[in-house]
Amino acid sequence: MFDTIVIGNDLSSLIAAVTSLLGGKRTALLREGHIPSFHSESGYSFNIDPFPWTGFGQHECFRQFLDAVDESLIEEYLIHPLNPSLQVLSPCHRIDMSNVKEHCLKEFKREFESDIEAIESLYETLERKNDVLSKILNDGIYRHSRSVRDVARFIGYSPALLWHRLSLSRKFKSLRNNLSLQKMIDAITLLFSNMSADNTNPFVRAYALTSLFHEQFYFAGGKHTLIDKLIKTFSDSGGSLIGGCSILRLNIKDTVKVDITMNDENRTINGRCIILSEKWEKLKPLLFTDKRFSPLGGRYEAIGKPLHPFTLHVGVNGKGIPEKMSEYVIIISEEDKPLTNGNLLFVEMSSRTDTSRAPSGKRAVSISVFLDDSPLRLSNTILQKESYNMLKNIEKLLPFFKENIEYLNTGKSIDISRQYQEVICRKYSTIRSDILGISPFSCATPAHNVFLTGGMVLAGLGFIGEILSGIDAAHCVIGE
Repeated sequence: MFDTIVIGNDLSSLIAAVTSLLGGKRTALLREGHIPSFHSESGYSFNIDPFPWTGFGQHECFRQFLDAVDESLIEEYLIHPLNPSLQVLSPCHRIDMSNVKEHCLKEFKREFESDIEAIESLYETLERKNDVLSKILNDGIYRHSRSVRDVARFIGYSPALLWHRLSLSRKFKSLRNNLSLQKMIDAITLLFSNMSADNTNPFVRAYALTSLFHEQFYFAGGKHTLIDKLIKTFSDSGGSLIGGCSILRLNIKDTVKVDITMNDENRTINGRCIILSEKWEKLKPLLFTDKRFSPLGGRYEAIGKPLHPFTLHVGVNGKGIPEKMSEYVIIISEEDKPLTNGNLLFVEMSSRTDTSRAPSGKRAVSISVFLDDSPLRLSNTILQKESYNMLKNIEKLLPFFKENIEYLNTGKSIDISRQYQEVICRKYSTIRSDILGISPFSCATPAHNVFLTGGMVLAGLGFIGEILSGIDAAHCVIGE
């Protein structure tokens, strides 16, 4: 009998399992299939999750969690601050983003001189609101209310939150007449939150933009080095990792029974509580069919159709990449079109000096887009056409990129994008939204011993939301 059973292949599930275990609970982590933590081929190594991981600065969220687990998890020589931390390219503009205010404003003045006063005003407002956003996180105001005390506390905060929301909304509206600038803001919001840019709450936009006030880091050797250490820490500390299984049934009463098959044998895992990843493909068929969870299905219906990540893995000769190009680049190919289906590309690449991810003089490059439908449901023909268009759009702004490609296995990239839909976060839109717009979904469910984790739960907080949702779900089990 386990105290906690966690089901999921994503980082949130691993965070929940580690937190539960360190909270004194006997914990099992169930991971379906055999999903490697990285992809390597022809001398190139690619991050499975190519999108920015934030919160690694001193006293920031993810860093604090890792230090609390084991201070040796972060090897300082393997993480390097990026400068610039992010580049945004469009047909007419290029902005080099940095956590240094003066540098950023100088970049915006060069590209958008006629709007610089409005940009400076927005920047100053975001600096002031950064303290408000930090308080929202530190005090847990973002959580869905679970008690009379929580409701009373939220009501007490509401007048101030409404005022801050109105103030932010006015600042963002002042820039709407500049299509290029608006597209850049939308693209950054999409990247640093798990919300699509349409009708995004001002708090979500503000939180996404204030992510750029902090340093962004590069992981030498790849992010899998940290994931593998967390998994090892979980196992070495007494956690039960059950990988490569297939989950057949959930039986949820006062206790939980999970029927699985592994190595052609059927087994039953028993637990007092269970934490489920919202990315888990079997969540709806195995949980929502229970009438007790029908309200949960209704809340799912209130969340708009998500955007799904698709990534192309490319090995490139360094000659095809501009000397001053950042390791993180947003490319907007056409400013008058939506940021979906290949119009927005996020490029993540290995450092020039990181020979553990690419041979000397070469770069491992991941090109990602967000599609209206899941790669699991799209045919190879459609995804191959999408891949061709991605390279075509890259070529518009990086004319020497395509001719310097030395490794490209489109079929393999398609397989990886399908396999990892349960690992990488989708982008959500909400039909209904509270004041903050941060949490379209609660980690709590109608059952006292069933909890949810994953990028959807705190979608407005992006990567940090993944970390916090895992911690929150585990704290519900622990009783904190």
